[in-house]
Amino acid sequence: MGFIALQRKGLRMRKEIDIRALKRIDELDNPYLRHFVRRHNLDDREALALGVLMEQTDHMRLAIRTSYSMIARDVGVSTSEAYRLVQALHRRRILESRTDGELIRIAFYPIKETVDEIRLAYKNARRLDVVERDLRFIKGRDYLPRADLFDDIYPLMGSLIARKMSEALRSLAHYIDKRLEAATSLRLWRYRVRSRISGVPAGELMLRDTLPFIVEELFIIEKKSGILMAHHSRKAEGEVDRDLVSGMLTAIRDFVKTSFKEKREDEVDEIAYGEARILIRAEPYFYAAFVVTGNPDIEFNLEMDRFALELHRANRSLVRSFNGDMDSLEPLRAPVRGFVERFSTLPSEEREGGASLRSLKRAGAVVAVLLICLLGLAIYHSWNDARIRKLTIARLAGTLPVHMYDVELKVGRGVVTATGMASSEDIVRRLGDALASTPGVKGVDNRVLVVDIERISRFRGEMETIRKRMDAVLLAQTREELEKIVIRFPINVAELGKEQDFLVKRIYEIIRHHPAAHLDVVAFADKTGSFEINKSLAERRVAAVRAGLIARGIEPSRVHPFPFDPALIESDPRMAAHLDERGIMIFARMAEEE
Repeated sequence: MGFIALQRKGLRMRKEIDIRALKRIDELDNPYLRHFVRRHNLDDREALALGVLMEQTDHMRLAIRTSYSMIARDVGVSTSEAYRLVQALHRRRILESRTDGELIRIAFYPIKETVDEIRLAYKNARRLDVVERDLRFIKGRDYLPRADLFDDIYPLMGSLIARKMSEALRSLAHYIDKRLEAATSLRLWRYRVRSRISGVPAGELMLRDTLPFIVEELFIIEKKSGILMAHHSRKAEGEVDRDLVSGMLTAIRDFVKTSFKEKREDEVDEIAYGEARILIRAEPYFYAAFVVTGNPDIEFNLEMDRFALELHRANRSLVRSFNGDMDSLEPLRAPVRGFVERFSTLPSEEREGGASLRSLKRAGAVVAVLLICLLGLAIYHSWNDARIRKLTIARLAGTLPVHMYDVELKVGRGVVTATGMASSEDIVRRLGDALASTPGVKGVDNRVLVVDIERISRFRGEMETIRKRMDAVLLAQTREELEKIVIRFPINVAELGKEQDFLVKRIYEIIRHHPAAHLDVVAFADKTGSFEINKSLAERRVAAVRAGLIARGIEPSRVHPFPFDPALIESDPRMAAHLDERGIMIFARMAEEE
């Protein structure tokens, strides 16, 4: 075989591969794939490889481990060509490929745009292209209106538009007024709760319910043949042939695709007629046509995309191998019917099908009365228990010697529970009798124990004496530790530096274990400055140290600034060694030593 024949054979094989690639790209078509193809100007083979990898990674959600031979098999190219395609996508930063042993790891880089943003951008771009093409066509044929013709038409069109807008606004205002008049306080609170959870203003939520939308019908149509595979309508089936409707939708879609060949990847995504709209979502083997009336929001658009994608995932093999047997399509009908029923009820119909407004008000009134009764009953029991406790304490004080018992009384729903100790069995019995004879007492739970009150009192006194001695010892140790700390300041400086702040922290660590101790903050100064200057600096230094101790957690009532008195400082032997310095000393004491 000659060289020319080999070239012709290679060219023919390349054309066959390109044709297969175009068909496969059409099957893998999705908004993200179109986005990457346009943004990076990918050729057919790169687009095919990208579409295959997007399908394998669940539309860029997962990272996978594969091999170049497996990619080559799925794309329909050689292994070396698969390597070239993956590296080309890697260089464009669409995906990341790394060697992982004998396999390669592939993960897509995240993109900022969402599916809705990409579709909206392409839709706007297509609209701008249409407008520009129409303008060029009009300019080329001199169809631009003259100024006098525009002046004649403008008043007529302006008054017509103004009248229609006025009628629409009056109708909308009347409808909103009726909705607000019918709204109860519970409904308004529901809007407020929904607004707090979702972050959407309550007015927008109310306006969204004021302008509702419903799904009238849903068609699932086979992409190649136009056969109606599944259908459901919110109303009873009429005389309209649904197969004819699906055929007309397919014809419109094919007409648009064949009429605008330069935009072969585009899909017809919306058809408007009257007050209704047909929203179309295309999948590889079928497309779903949603017939809606009203104003669907962005959440419904996301629901449509999610429904079409889930329907494709759950029934991919079934739809791909469809051979005309309509009985085999039963799995499609249940989700289609469920989606239509989910979005096919107006707010007014919801009210007609549920409890009436009057019943809701009655239920709310009953609940409010019950809550008020329960609250009143709780308040009464609390007041009565407090009253009974006062009466029992007074009865015990007038019946038994105080030094013969030590009890704690608790009252709950008229039942008195006594805990503690008494000096004898007779005291315990008399205590129970006194409690039972108190007016209002319904029962007595006497848990008082017989103990030697005098011995316990002596033991408590001894323990209190030991505690005071221990506190005195600890206070003496604290005093010694604090008197070793001298917080010195540079000349004319009253703010805490690193060294001063470190000493304040050390003082806090010493004193924080002695919550009963109080601190006297005393300032001293040398004689280089006048009395007024030294006094001002001393007071500021005392305030700075006191603020540092309080900031670390010591109660302000325990930190006492001491007045600046040079004579008193000179007479105190603890501070006599620091007369030529400038600083602060801390002295600890108990509160009763003040």
